[in-house]
Amino acid sequence: MRYSAPVSLCLLTAGLWGHFDLRGSFAMPLAQISPTSSSVTSTSESLPAKVHYEAGKVLYHTGRLEAAEKAFQTVVQKEPHWPEAYVALGLVLQAQSKLPEAIVAFRRATELQPNNRQARSQLAYALQLQGDSEQAVAVLQPGNQQQLKTASAYHRLGQTLDQQQKPTSAIEAYRQAVKLNPSFAQAYLDLGLALQRNQQSQEAVTAFEQAIALSPKLSEAHVGLGVGLGAQGDFEGAVAAYQMALKINPKNANAYNNLGLTLAAQGKFSDADAAYRRAIELNANLAAAHVNLGLLLAQQKKFNQAISTYEQALKLQPTLAPAQEGLGIAFFEQGQTQQAISALQRSVQLYQTQGNLVHASEISVFIDEIQAQAE
Repeated sequence: MRYSAPVSLCLLTAGLWGHFDLRGSFAMPLAQISPTSSSVTSTSESLPAKVHYEAGKVLYHTGRLEAAEKAFQTVVQKEPHWPEAYVALGLVLQAQSKLPEAIVAFRRATELQPNNRQARSQLAYALQLQGDSEQAVAVLQPGNQQQLKTASAYHRLGQTLDQQQKPTSAIEAYRQAVKLNPSFAQAYLDLGLALQRNQQSQEAVTAFEQAIALSPKLSEAHVGLGVGLGAQGDFEGAVAAYQMALKINPKNANAYNNLGLTLAAQGKFSDADAAYRRAIELNANLAAAHVNLGLLLAQQKKFNQAISTYEQALKLQPTLAPAQEGLGIAFFEQGQTQQAISALQRSVQLYQTQGNLVHASEISVFIDEIQAQAE
């Protein structure tokens, strides 16, 4: 039978989307919110609103969210044209998981002050939390392109497009971010990751190298560089990159997983085995490391161990097609035909759902051969 084995899984970051944390990009503590001189009148009538505003901040930071909400509601009643007050109210509502109300507050702030980048960012983040990525993009990318003049705004836009799996648009947003701020190391890292997912390996390597030049201790940039160099066949360079990532962060499970892949490609199976096991030790939920360890065990004809390793991967991530496929192959090698067919059929369904029709077809042919052999 002619058949190509399941591919190994190479992780670019902490989890396939682990680098993508909109909270860090959008959320802003209330301590940083301050009224602008143009937002609040200087009459004595505005003083109570300011007092309630300051009280609301204290209540928020001490965890008394309901009381903070009431304080900021009072502020916007007294000063209905104060955009920062609506932002503060929105943050408190969001902290209580009252997303629809928070969105209303953030939107009101943007209506009062369309160029308020904080209000736009918070509104986009709240929409993202609610699952409305398209509206989040629209908020960050209004019709007037002048409102996207800052590098951080383009970076946030790229992150949102990345999560929507729109790599070409995300790449363009990241390129704009680094064009506006050539010292933006995180934007170069995210650009590299987007390019890597878009199969633009050489350009990704360049982006990672730029991120490292700007921020040498950016561990995930070294991991991304290792992936790119490995894809180009430079295994020694890849190993060096992963080792540097681990020197910076010895608990980087993804670096160990990818190091294992490179060592296996070099035929250093014992070292690869140790790297995969270290990755799992650091992060037992890293399904890709379980799959890669299973593949390595199967290559060494340790099929019982491979089966249990694949099964663990599938407990963690039931839709992981290479794990389901590897399980089927291991069952086949053990002479467990029905279990093999069942697992392989499930892998075909997963690959088809995920758009990998060519490999799904190859497995289907293999299943037919198994069934014909069994008759």
